[in-house]
Amino acid sequence: MPQKQPEAKDSKRGPSDPQGKETPVTSLNHLEYTCGFEDVKESDPVQLSWQGRPPAWLQGSLFRNGPGRYNRGRVEVSHWFDGLALLHALRIRPDSVTYQSRFVRSHDYRVARLEGEIASPGFACDPCRSLFQKIASAFVVEATDNPNVSLIKQGDRFLALTELPIPMEFDPLTLKSRAPHLYNDAIPSGSTTAHPHQEKDLLFNHVLHYSSQPSYRLYSQRNLEPRVEFARVREAEVSYLHSFGLSPEHVVLTCCPFQVPPWKLLLRNKPFIENFQWKPKEGTRFHIVPRPGHTGPNRTFTSEPFFCFHHVNSFIGADKRLKVDLVAYPNANIVGQLQLKNLRDGRGIDFGRLRRYSLDLENGRIQREWESAHLLELPRIHYQRVNSRPYRFVYGVSAEANKSPFYDRLLKLDVTSDEGTYWSEPGTFPGEPILVTRDGQSQEDQGVVLSVVLCGAQKRSFLLLLDAESFQEIARAWLPVPVPHGFHGLFERSRENLSDGMGSVYGNEGSVRADDTTTLQDRALEQN
Repeated sequence: MPQKQPEAKDSKRGPSDPQGKETPVTSLNHLEYTCGFEDVKESDPVQLSWQGRPPAWLQGSLFRNGPGRYNRGRVEVSHWFDGLALLHALRIRPDSVTYQSRFVRSHDYRVARLEGEIASPGFACDPCRSLFQKIASAFVVEATDNPNVSLIKQGDRFLALTELPIPMEFDPLTLKSRAPHLYNDAIPSGSTTAHPHQEKDLLFNHVLHYSSQPSYRLYSQRNLEPRVEFARVREAEVSYLHSFGLSPEHVVLTCCPFQVPPWKLLLRNKPFIENFQWKPKEGTRFHIVPRPGHTGPNRTFTSEPFFCFHHVNSFIGADKRLKVDLVAYPNANIVGQLQLKNLRDGRGIDFGRLRRYSLDLENGRIQREWESAHLLELPRIHYQRVNSRPYRFVYGVSAEANKSPFYDRLLKLDVTSDEGTYWSEPGTFPGEPILVTRDGQSQEDQGVVLSVVLCGAQKRSFLLLLDAESFQEIARAWLPVPVPHGFHGLFERSRENLSDGMGSVYGNEGSVRADDTTTLQDRALEQN
């Protein structure tokens, strides 16, 4: 049932502790949420029934991405972010839902299936290599092609993304992996974000190039044409960036002081993220870079230290200052808390809050303007309507401060009043909410919110539909299997004749086709 919480006057107090009292985290139902960190198998298409009545206009596919297997055979990875990518599709119609899932056939997946080993360095894992191999690869950027973070559509191509610029194209009808998209342009290799920004057919992102003078190479890309660099930001020590902001005239790179000298990453004496250190004295640096078509110098603003995974929005406020909204943590402890042992033991994690910074571009000043009283992660807005513009609502997963060990509710947050409306049900753990509006609807809460919810007691999930305005449940459809805790997804509206002419709709320009790169062993895996 939805529950409203009024604005909290003290931003340090969560909605569940209005008196500010410390309540210890309990182990209540923690074994129920931990089943979302167990390995699962692929699911062939299965038809589901609605409980309730979804709106007749809601027709399309909800795609989800996230880890589905942690055991590689002879070894198990230790961090949530290193599970093998599993794609999910829920084909939504007014009278039924069809569910299926399929692992991405990445190099990491094939090596795990054939050899039972870790194929390449990941977020917090590293394959066993000899000293000679480590020295020989010291100046080669080598990392996983396991795209388990997010999904985007570029042109008519569907891509699964990770934090390396090796997106995997997949068939939206079967979820079969088509091929990794290999870029052929002047942008060097390096790490990137799995959260590019898109405006119609134009995409913005950056690549962090590791060298003696590391730099963030900002680029634009139209459809899947060659990327075009438009700016560089140099830093002596590089920060872990999971996302960035986009305003009408600028790109916003938020470099938190969770950083590393680049030579440590090149030598790779330990897994990628273990090289980073929390250096609060450095503060958090906001690099403000003009977008293509706009002029002016790159500018840097420094605030107090904090950590961030996700930007929410960036826009020009009524006071003509640049507003940067993001989900902030006091430090980077959350990275270690997402180790599988910690999650499976139910030890609890830190939670972030929406925070707004106001940047005076004329006078070079930055101010922490506001912080929500509500806990928030995996934020989503009405992106097509309000990204880079003033907005009112953000949707996300949430928790009860000092009580919940993991995200166990959905939140609709009014950023103009800090009023939160919740959906929760005992023993359930929702995934990222995705707003779907009716065609032509511009209001931010006119439509439905979709979330895949794990029921720990039953060890299976259900697709939840909420009315975006009231946050009341409209319908749900139970799956016969659990959907593991994942990350991000997208909704694609139904199109007529989507299955016709697949060769022309999903062409192969710029990609190496899977049929050209797989071995007989790989093809055998496709059948298993």
